[in-house]
Amino acid sequence: MKDRFKKTEIMTASGGLIDLENINPERVRIEDIVSSLCVTVRFGGHLPSFYTVGSHTAAMYIIAQGSREPDGVLRHILLHDMHEFLTGDIPTPVKQYLQPAIGELEARIDEAIFTRFAHLPTPSEKARVKHYDDLMWQAELHVLAGVDWDHPSQSEYISMCASIEEISKRPVDNV
Repeated sequence: MKDRFKKTEIMTASGGLIDLENINPERVRIEDIVSSLCVTVRFGGHLPSFYTVGSHTAAMYIIAQGSREPDGVLRHILLHDMHEFLTGDIPTPVKQYLQPAIGELEARIDEAIFTRFAHLPTPSEKARVKHYDDLMWQAELHVLAGVDWDHPSQSEYISMCASIEEISKRPVDNV
């Protein structure tokens, strides 16, 4: 281990180093990603209960799998927020303020993750995951923070709310 870190390096849970200026896909380890995302809270922690990026991803995956989405969509759901193992979950208003730098950083991290796990999402897979992610955001705020939306009674949305309620009650190590 080095005595000093570069200011652009992050030490991961396994003790590895990832340099954000030059991200080596071989240094991206699934154990580090899972370890981080299972304790990285959604919405900057501004919820009345503990709810993580890992929980968000699991709920999305369960819904999409139940909807019989193709493997490419399911795989992209699992990978779509993995960059947050290095950036944390940045609330959307903050992320807007940090553009374009944060978007460029997330894209570099995503590229390394997608390379490491041999995944290049198609435009249609990205669009499907964006659809699920947008609905999940609304469902999470409804279930976890009591935000009421003028939302049509779509079975997909109702199903997401039920999944979030179930997953949010599980112990962290069972998500």
